[in-house]
Amino acid sequence: MSVLVLLYRYNSILCCKEFTSDVSNLIDHNFNDCVSSLKVIGNPWVAYRDVHFSGPQSVFEEGEYARLENHENDTFSSLQLVTEDLSNPQITLYEHVNYQGRSLVINCETNLCSHSFNDITSSHKVQRGAWVLYEHANQTGRIMVARAHRDVPVYGPFNDLLTYLRPLKVSDWEEACTNELILEIFPCPFSLEPPNLDVCCVPSGGHALTLVTLSSCPASPGLPVQMSSTYCLL
Repeated sequence: MSVLVLLYRYNSILCCKEFTSDVSNLIDHNFNDCVSSLKVIGNPWVAYRDVHFSGPQSVFEEGEYARLENHENDTFSSLQLVTEDLSNPQITLYEHVNYQGRSLVINCETNLCSHSFNDITSSHKVQRGAWVLYEHANQTGRIMVARAHRDVPVYGPFNDLLTYLRPLKVSDWEEACTNELILEIFPCPFSLEPPNLDVCCVPSGGHALTLVTLSSCPASPGLPVQMSSTYCLL
């Protein structure tokens, strides 16, 4: 199972929420435009600035992201799980819109400057897997996520900007882990009511992360908590 854990800090409290499927509007989960760190287990996720999977995108592969300086911190409004088989990727790029002009078939991470195809792509078809398309060779600038069988006949604002692309993959968790947000489950040392508040998660720093199933956080009664898998750092 693929899991995305979002975290944000409310004063001295760190709250988090787990997701296992697409979320079209984070406002419905009280997590809109407030994410400060996250963890991905399993397949990659795409985060969108706007609701309903629109606006600029950020991509997160398996691993832990303690800080999101390079991912438009606090500006996620919808999330989408990448469900494609990522083991044998292939994408075809086209020089012109509607899959016209010269074409180039790619099946690995590629700098298009080496293929005389830099800054000329206007459409694509993904045969297998999922890809991240970058404006610049150092994987910065505008990006586009390309997924299997979701053909894009017209690039629009991304037209003639593509320089670098790479396939998404499920990485080795041990290699991806930063050890900054690892959570371990153990009995809660705090005396909290009701009794179902009996599970804690502890990051590597040693602070207790208590499972909250109330309508508000016991450490900060004014903080609304409506999801059964929401946590608060006490």
